[in-house]
Amino acid sequence: MNSNINLIIMIVLGVITVANLVLLIINNLRVKKLKNMYDKTLAKFNSHENIKDEFKTLYDRLREIENVSKNTTEVVNNFANEMKNNIQKIGFVKYNAYDDTENKLSFAITLLDNNKSGILLNHVYSKHGANIYAKLVQEGVIKERISEEEAESLKLACEDKQFKERKITEFIKGKKKK
Repeated sequence: MNSNINLIIMIVLGVITVANLVLLIINNLRVKKLKNMYDKTLAKFNSHENIKDEFKTLYDRLREIENVSKNTTEVVNNFANEMKNNIQKIGFVKYNAYDDTENKLSFAITLLDNNKSGILLNHVYSKHGANIYAKLVQEGVIKERISEEEAESLKLACEDKQFKERKITEFIKGKKKK
């Protein structure tokens, strides 16, 4: 499960990187085109053609590129603001819910946005079935009663500064083990 989350994160970051690379290439092409125009304008200056018109054209194109750059910056800033509402922090704890189960098949996972709001899911496995419980998290607080494992999952998520290698905490008979 943790590797799936990491894979999703890597894909999202890859898409963002490719988008930034494309924008960089477009800007570099425009700068190159502008430099070529500048060189041609200087060549015309030496031939005594109407330099005033050439500089006006060059100035207009420079303003156009400036506007495109402002728009690109605005799009990137809007994207960054929208990302704040996506999952930013994760806490994950594996444990045995009952003494008669093995392999720590129960888990609590907390998924939070940048404001520490989101959801806590607790999957409780037993030999007779499994249940999933969901609890709402608002600004790092859950208004319902929570188990020790859920509390540890919430704590791990709240302390998570950025997507990075996650620590999985395991509980064994009421004692946490890292």
